[in-house]
Amino acid sequence: MNITDYDLLFGPIPQHRFFTTRDLVIPDNSSSRFEKVIKKDNRFIFLRKEGELEYFILKKTLFVWLINLNLNLARASQSRLNCRKFLALLNHLHPEGGLYEIPKEILQFGSKYGLVHKSYFDDILVFPLAFLFCHTISYSAYSKELISEIMNLSNGVVREIDSVETILQELFSKFDERINYIVLSREGILTGDKKTLEEIGEDLKITRERVRQIEDEFWRRARHSTNRRIVFKALLTDFIHNKGKLVYRGNKKMRSYRHFLIKYIKIPYVYLPKENLTFLGLESTVIDEFQYSELLEEKILSRKGISKFIHRVSKLDYSKEDFKIFRRIILLKRRDRLTKTKRVYVALNKIGKPAHYSIVAREYQKLYPNDEMTEHNIHAILSGRDKFVWIGIKGTYALKEWGYKKPDKTLFETIEEIVIKVYTKTRRPVHVSVINAELGKYRRIVNPVSVAHVLGYSNNLKKVGTDLYLPTSKKKIKKSIDSFSDLDKILSKFQSKNL
Repeated sequence: MNITDYDLLFGPIPQHRFFTTRDLVIPDNSSSRFEKVIKKDNRFIFLRKEGELEYFILKKTLFVWLINLNLNLARASQSRLNCRKFLALLNHLHPEGGLYEIPKEILQFGSKYGLVHKSYFDDILVFPLAFLFCHTISYSAYSKELISEIMNLSNGVVREIDSVETILQELFSKFDERINYIVLSREGILTGDKKTLEEIGEDLKITRERVRQIEDEFWRRARHSTNRRIVFKALLTDFIHNKGKLVYRGNKKMRSYRHFLIKYIKIPYVYLPKENLTFLGLESTVIDEFQYSELLEEKILSRKGISKFIHRVSKLDYSKEDFKIFRRIILLKRRDRLTKTKRVYVALNKIGKPAHYSIVAREYQKLYPNDEMTEHNIHAILSGRDKFVWIGIKGTYALKEWGYKKPDKTLFETIEEIVIKVYTKTRRPVHVSVINAELGKYRRIVNPVSVAHVLGYSNNLKKVGTDLYLPTSKKKIKKSIDSFSDLDKILSKFQSKNL
């Protein structure tokens, strides 16, 4: 059933906004039948119920609206909106302006074609097509026409699109076989690997200088205004096919086609061969700036910390998924250039709590698999650098910035001091629970096994009952006993004077 058939049966379908069954002339006994039919029609988007109403919108209507939004954002050199602003604009399509949140169906549809994506930050939406148009503003004059052609919107259908290779055949058909061989070889499209001028010259029995001249001639003729439409159509096709991803990897041939298109349009990009990743819209210096920035200290080499840093110092309007890839690359590149001490710092910081050096060593190897470090080496760094603090448990360390301090006394000395102090005050045996409670004032973390060891082997403590202990060092408690004798004398003197 086409849109005209709907118009004949139920009255005109609203073409420029959301609509409900109230907007149509539907016989009482046909309402449920209409809803079943239209929900199965892939030309419509069905939104959840709002009260008693169910809302629908033509995919074509929403698609065109999102395209126009991207174009207008690009004209303002913007490619992001906060969610409140987007919702306010979306409400212009709603008959009563009654949307209180962005319907997930709208975002799912927009994301499918790269027209709108969630960003890494919950209150921000990014518009990849606007991001692309910001770098290709000279092509925007026929952008809407091309998109309508690519997606077959004239029939109200958003259809599957042709391949980039098919579209570019129209461009290459305008050049002879030798020119195409040179350009396709230079760009890596033929085999996936780029050939040098010398290699192509040897193949064709001409000089490298002649190869360069032919290549330059191709680009001069290819960039003529009559060919721009073909290339931009191919770029938009690839962009929509890849759901607006600005960070992508692919096989050699597909990557070569993309780089050809990007080179033609002159969009800045960064390609990392080791990772096989292309970052669209990035200047070549951006990753280096992040990699070597002195502002990016080790303490924010966490996912959350580096995300906030990138957001603050850049204008990367990447989708949430693209942003995660970019962040991961920055983290890896930063970590690769850290000293061993800083790498140990990153490993312990990732664990997030005091840990035994063997655990830190395992985390270190996960982060830096190509940098072999023994547990002994890790232990040496942890015990010999100011960044780290031994917390009083065998082989266990924390970051100094977490507020830990190195104990100034051994556990034997600390527990003995606690028992003497409490006994002097109460004149009663000291229970283990009291000892553990008092230990918290000296150390943030204590191993219960270590406490039991001290209580069992200390020569200055005596067990006098179940979990009860007394000090045995007469020298240490002599002063306190003398002080009690002095108190008795003073009290006796006071009594004699007042009787």
